[in-house]
Amino acid sequence: GSAANTAPFHSFAAAPQPDGTTVVLAAMGDSIYDPHANSIRGDFGSDVTDFAIAGNRLYAGLANGTVLVIDRDNFDLIDADPNAAGTNAIELPSGVTAIDVATKPNGGQVYVAGSDGKIYVVKVYPATPSVNV
Repeated sequence: GSAANTAPFHSFAAAPQPDGTTVVLAAMGDSIYDPHANSIRGDFGSDVTDFAIAGNRLYAGLANGTVLVIDRDNFDLIDADPNAAGTNAIELPSGVTAIDVATKPNGGQVYVAGSDGKIYVVKVYPATPSVNV
């Protein structure tokens, strides 16, 4: 048999679906459980501390001080800096962990509470294929 991820769920967010239903996504360890697809998605390399959903984007704060931008429909990572090589996350200052993540309802801003006691506001443009922070 294979070992199952037994880490407890520690963060939840409601994800409205195109058919009008709502699915609740849950974070556990370095992954996010998607009951709509009945699968665990991620293996992001660092524990998910919190996440929020706006439209078709999921913003996942990680213990390593980054915030991933994820396409909620297929769980592909969205590049936060298309001018740099690779697929980039939103970077918090060195040594800061994302504690809490929230979004405006229209997805135009992401709010990240950092372990340093500060609130970081990231302006995003959800209608574009990249984050454009």
